[in-house]
Amino acid sequence: MTLSLEQRLRDAASFARLTEPEWSGYVAALKSAEPEAPELSALLKVLVTLPSEAATAASPVKERLSGDVLWSPLLEKLWRPAVAGEPARRLSPDAVADAMRLYRALGSGSRARHQLLRLLAASEEHAALVAFADLAASDPPREAQDILLAFVPLFQSKTYPPHALFPRLLDAMHDATLVTVVLDLANYLTRSQRAGQHPAADRVERLGSLLGGVVGRLARLQESPGQFTTSADELNKMVSDSAGLVVALINALALIGDASVTGKLHQALELAHRRIRIEAGWALAKLGDEAGTQVLLEMAADPLVRARVVAALDELGQLDKLA
Repeated sequence: MTLSLEQRLRDAASFARLTEPEWSGYVAALKSAEPEAPELSALLKVLVTLPSEAATAASPVKERLSGDVLWSPLLEKLWRPAVAGEPARRLSPDAVADAMRLYRALGSGSRARHQLLRLLAASEEHAALVAFADLAASDPPREAQDILLAFVPLFQSKTYPPHALFPRLLDAMHDATLVTVVLDLANYLTRSQRAGQHPAADRVERLGSLLGGVVGRLARLQESPGQFTTSADELNKMVSDSAGLVVALINALALIGDASVTGKLHQALELAHRRIRIEAGWALAKLGDEAGTQVLLEMAADPLVRARVVAALDELGQLDKLA
């Protein structure tokens, strides 16, 4: 008789006490096992017990039961087509609670636990989305790539209720990657008319202050890069991360439509970064400042960015101004 993945997992602690070849064989068997859709809740119920067993175990059992070698393939299986269907979209309250408990138990050092955030994000259940927002805001993954992967389902699904995520996600303002993806999501929901108003509409002052700070940092990077790093790779990453955040902030402020931030947008125009200048020009024009339109028309002469400028002018309904 072929054992289900759930049944195999019940023996994890026992196999973790065996020799290295036996443990490796067990992990390989888990990787090859294909879960069935109805197993999702039962799998979570078993998985959530493993961290507590690891906590009381001695080495090497502790490391085996808590390591990403075990957890990465297991949690990834929650996303296999057979599993990530109706049961994933309609997570039960118990499954949501178990996913939250497991996420916290795995701890911030885990490179696998973001898969649990993906599971919650893909659910259309209000409770699952509330849990996602709370975990993302209070205990986000450490790595930028894991943060981005966790949010992917929220940009793919078009039927979940945005109010389950906001305003809680706006409390996630302590990491550049996290702030960027949260604002990107808020901007996406606003542009697609999924949100009645921009989720950050009541935080204009804070967003404007953040924009001014990041633009100031980029200006210093532009003028004196050697004060920050001598590595070209590190410098490129600093610029890329900051530019992504600036673009998200500019878009948010423009979509909110508060003209009090035009001064911050003019500061962004002083940067050499082409994309930032295009976004700032678009935002100013959207807010009724003709200086923004003029910047876009001037930048249209640059073949490297002309297509993006044309798209910006088209969105503004000002394409006729382009000679």
